[in-house]
Amino acid sequence: MCINEKIRNTLRDYINNERPLLVQNPKEEALFISLKNNRLSVRSIEDMLEKYGDGAKLTDRVHPHKLRRTFGTTLYNSSGDIYMVADVLGHKDVNTTVKHYAAVDEEHRKSVANYDLFGDDKNE
Repeated sequence: MCINEKIRNTLRDYINNERPLLVQNPKEEALFISLKNNRLSVRSIEDMLEKYGDGAKLTDRVHPHKLRRTFGTTLYNSSGDIYMVADVLGHKDVNTTVKHYAAVDEEHRKSVANYDLFGDDKNE
């Protein structure tokens, strides 16, 4: 998965320096914490995505689920490990992950249908 250097450094700075000042419960697993020392609400994230999407002049609305799905797809395409993706996304059943992130597209199915499993074409 590729994150540009500026984003990587900004996240690292937040995790190492700012987040510890905001977290009251050391067992809190949420990455982003509000100034009220709570995990960010879905509504807060939606508002931020709308604000920054408008500022970036995006033509399509970006929703938290779209970010999650893009992350899951990118992670699966990079790693090929559906079990890791299921774990990271918190899916209790790996079949849920398979259904959403490892679906084989129609074009891929067609190419596989013509695949020479026995190498007969090599002898011609």
